[in-house]
Amino acid sequence: AMLADGTDRILATAAAGNPAIYKLVASTPGALASGLDVNECPDAPGHILDSAVRHIDLVLARAGATTIAELCAVGKPSVLVPLPIARRKEQHANARMLVDAGAATLVEDASATPDHLDSVIAPILGEPAARAHMADAARSVSRPDAADAMASWIMSLAEARRA
Repeated sequence: AMLADGTDRILATAAAGNPAIYKLVASTPGALASGLDVNECPDAPGHILDSAVRHIDLVLARAGATTIAELCAVGKPSVLVPLPIARRKEQHANARMLVDAGAATLVEDASATPDHLDSVIAPILGEPAARAHMADAARSVSRPDAADAMASWIMSLAEARRA
């Protein structure tokens, strides 16, 4: 959403986990940094996204599964900085799925400096049509029926075992 002074809003979750991201977000007009450490408060990012992301033009976040699911569900473009310490690179795989769909840009944690993030974020914020395309791409990979589909699949497996 455009602020009165003409700046766009950015939401950065778990910004405290990367001082460079927090510094960039804290110095950006209209940016909302949650300042949460996901290791201390694992449910907070989903809660923040649920209540705030509807009014945000671009999300800067880690690439955890819940974050990815919510970005897709609400259709928001994103810049994703996967958690570098995951042994199996799960967050990289999550981010790559959105990047491949055209819904996100991936920035490696080691490259997430204020200058580099600014060079990635500014062009996205400057192109409303590109953001709209990214948002559509995010929605296109959403699975709002995932829980029902999974429950049906589990029930069919259980029924097959009984037969």
